[in-house]
Amino acid sequence: MRCYILLPLMGLTALVPATLRAETPPPQLLGKTILVEWVETRERSLGNDPRVNTTMLASSLRIYVCTAGHLFSELSESVQGGGVRGSASGQQGPGDMSASRGAPRLIHFERGSLILQQNRGDIGARQINVSFDNGYTSCTAHLIEGRQPGGKPIRMTGTVSGMPLKIYSLQHSAPRCSISEGPTFVGH
Repeated sequence: MRCYILLPLMGLTALVPATLRAETPPPQLLGKTILVEWVETRERSLGNDPRVNTTMLASSLRIYVCTAGHLFSELSESVQGGGVRGSASGQQGPGDMSASRGAPRLIHFERGSLILQQNRGDIGARQINVSFDNGYTSCTAHLIEGRQPGGKPIRMTGTVSGMPLKIYSLQHSAPRCSISEGPTFVGH
């Protein structure tokens, strides 16, 4: 019997096998960190406050491919606006489905690309696809954010504020992607 994780994306429901047949990371990426950075603009309300505010959230995702081929990730976020200022980061190890902050990230290689999938609150999801040049020396990232149709806000706990929030709309900048030697996690 197969188990599936339900991911709502862009008004579509995608079934993703819970036990993915992940490909082995390319040998050129062993011992390297893939960094994806973007800025998210949210229209949201915080806690029980009915006022909707605009916030800017700078995000950076670091995925370290250790020399044994295991994937470690860290998502760091810094927020400004809407009455909240601050930053937070959460790390996740291989096979760990309980990220230290925020929703767990499902990360794997598929057809030479790195794929990240993450639920966002009750009805949202994020997917990041990272593709590489032939020598795995540079990368390009594509970010998709979505929620189920119906106009309802995404309800989640803020990773920086730790408070419940409702996201009514969100937009993001084009993500930047780079590759560097060794682990580059915050505090490492």
